[in-house]
Amino acid sequence: MSFHWEAPLWLGLLPIWVLMGWLVTRIRLSSSHIGEKKRLGWIRAYWTSLGVCLMLLVATLGLAEPIIVFRQPSLHEKALWVVWDVSQSMKEEDVKPNRQTFAREIFYRFLDTLSLRKVELSIGLIVFARSAYAALPPTKDKEALSFMLREVGRMNLGEGTNIAAALNTLLALADAGQEALLVSDGAHNMADSPPLEEYASLLRERKIRLHSLLIGKRGEQFFPQTLQLLSHTSGGNFFENALPCALILEALHYRKKVYRLKDFILPVIISVGFVSLIGMSIGGWFNVLAP
Repeated sequence: MSFHWEAPLWLGLLPIWVLMGWLVTRIRLSSSHIGEKKRLGWIRAYWTSLGVCLMLLVATLGLAEPIIVFRQPSLHEKALWVVWDVSQSMKEEDVKPNRQTFAREIFYRFLDTLSLRKVELSIGLIVFARSAYAALPPTKDKEALSFMLREVGRMNLGEGTNIAAALNTLLALADAGQEALLVSDGAHNMADSPPLEEYASLLRERKIRLHSLLIGKRGEQFFPQTLQLLSHTSGGNFFENALPCALILEALHYRKKVYRLKDFILPVIISVGFVSLIGMSIGGWFNVLAP
């Protein structure tokens, strides 16, 4: 189990709300001198004021987006779909000798690591540019996969880069619970295609995690934000010019159960607000300076 905050900067507001609550009690104490024997004592004196401060505290925790992640053993067959970009932008030379060859060398090292660890993993291959094509069904034959990767650079799948078409093909071929790896520079220049967020949501619903391997370092056809969005939404990992074998194997063996606590915080805010309204009816609005 792990716990983290998606937007931790919001937590900087917490000391302000704590200080506000402390000031409210001090002002109330010095101005009204309400003790335990008057007006139902301390609770009635500070009910509304501290209730508002508590609402602000809880709301701030919600904005910081707390997340708890549980790891569960995967019940699905170990299989990995590789979605490979063969568009013209993958011939850019910001990494040597070019993006396509650089990516292929990274993946060959990944396959060598699998062999050294004696991991039996079925890998399928989808290639795409303007259109997408299922080049190889899931296979444990690493030689066949290596050969196909050498040949993909010769394929002519049209001008442009259509990640949406690649994801559509992936959704049609992959079984629920399988893993996928998108190898690309993130370029997506098909304006008439559906938004990529829709495909990422569909992958999450099908429990297909899309990991992304970003290739490249700079240039007009270089968009890390695209791959980061797809991986984050579908629950996968984002890699940049490297492919850690251990993380991929861990993803194949374990599923992540994610609980976004902000979904539970809204009812808490409503409940605290309702209690504060009751306090207003009993003690008056904020009840700070009333005698």
